[in-house]
Amino acid sequence: MIQPQVLSGSRVKNVLLVSSDAPLANEMHVRLDREFAARVVCRETILASGAGDIGSNVDAIFYDLRSDAVEADFRFLHAQPKRPPVFAFGDQAYGLSWAALSEQVISGRLRLPLEADQVREALSAGRNSQCGPTGPWGMPKVIKGTTVSFTTYMPEMFPMLDRVQSLAGHDVTMLLVGETGSGKTTLARLVHELSPRRWGPFVTVACGALPPDLIESELFGHVRGAFTGADHTKIGRFETAERGTFLLDEIDLLGPKEQSKLLRVIETGEYEAVGSSETKHTDVRLIVCANVDLNQMMARQRFRADLYYRLNVLEFIVPPLRKRVHDIVPLAVEFIEEFSANHGIKIARIHTDFLEALRRYQWPGNIRELKNHMRRAVLFATGDQLTPHDLSAVILQDNGSVTSAGGWKAEGRPGNLANQVARTERDLLAEALAAHGYKRSATARALGISRVGLYKKLKKYGMVDYKRETNGQGVVRQQSES
Repeated sequence: MIQPQVLSGSRVKNVLLVSSDAPLANEMHVRLDREFAARVVCRETILASGAGDIGSNVDAIFYDLRSDAVEADFRFLHAQPKRPPVFAFGDQAYGLSWAALSEQVISGRLRLPLEADQVREALSAGRNSQCGPTGPWGMPKVIKGTTVSFTTYMPEMFPMLDRVQSLAGHDVTMLLVGETGSGKTTLARLVHELSPRRWGPFVTVACGALPPDLIESELFGHVRGAFTGADHTKIGRFETAERGTFLLDEIDLLGPKEQSKLLRVIETGEYEAVGSSETKHTDVRLIVCANVDLNQMMARQRFRADLYYRLNVLEFIVPPLRKRVHDIVPLAVEFIEEFSANHGIKIARIHTDFLEALRRYQWPGNIRELKNHMRRAVLFATGDQLTPHDLSAVILQDNGSVTSAGGWKAEGRPGNLANQVARTERDLLAEALAAHGYKRSATARALGISRVGLYKKLKKYGMVDYKRETNGQGVVRQQSES
């Protein structure tokens, strides 16, 4: 006779098993009861169980993802102040409409057929993992403007967002520091849209996009004849942003002269156009962004101390995406929905290995890189489900050569330059085809090559034998011949 196993510490006693697969539910019921001495209640949905305060009545939930009520059940769970660990099984993909929600609810996944070892490991890891609303899987912090919003599931970011929101209504200069693509521009626009200046212009200048000798003219304007080539008077960005908000990005690239002038504008609102002795007064809300630590630049005497001390009073650090692990999937799903609608490409499901690859990647380009890769994945999708095959080799390589439960294999890093060039060229061809409705003549014209040249390249990469079909909305899709 098999003796039930007692887990160390707080034993799981009450289990809710949610599945409409009666034979499977019965098998799991028997195993949990016989081998783990757990009291099991089987239901087809959580809502049908009448669980009420589920965090008090249930120690663990085993959930079959093939349920038709998964979205409603998970929304119910997500709203609970306390909830037991949820262990999912039965499917390798999430519905697009509830993929982000699942990331917040599911504590672990089980493989079928069910084995005692994985159940024991899941229960041991999850028996004390109940999370409240401020836990890592709690409710997000959301700040909404008129056109943009900022959402995070990272509790450590909540105080920063609270302070940003409270200062949005006050006419004060703010400093946002973070890596390129981490969301500083979105946060700055959000401040503008929550401020009394929301009806004024929102003007952005990236110092790194301008030649050093033209930055001063771009910011403050110039008069005719101020320098060689100044054949007309130019209005500067400070004047363009009058009564609105001026975002000065990459302030760390400003030279000493421009830093001095900027400090004067912050302190007094006064400046002169290049070549002019007329003092002007600006009425703008200034937000400045930096990609590096200005304190370190100041220590190396590359940034004015007086300007830094003026700015760092209201300094906010925007973490890189790799430190916002709980935000990666919700952001990815948001971008997938956006590009699916924009391009008329139906995406209904996301494979779990696709999401796992996103979580493991380090995202050096942050949110901007994530957005671009999700656009690429939607364009490359050969069906209504996203799989790791729709991801760039860069992401799969970063995950290592791993074969997942779903059977995909991330290729190793290319052994030579030719392999890397070939992979890049193939990706560009596929993207161009998708962008031009898989019409070869239009694709060839866009790439600047002949139709014959395009055909040769497609043949080289095994991309000729593709059939084309529509997704029911007149949008051409491609699917590899089987």
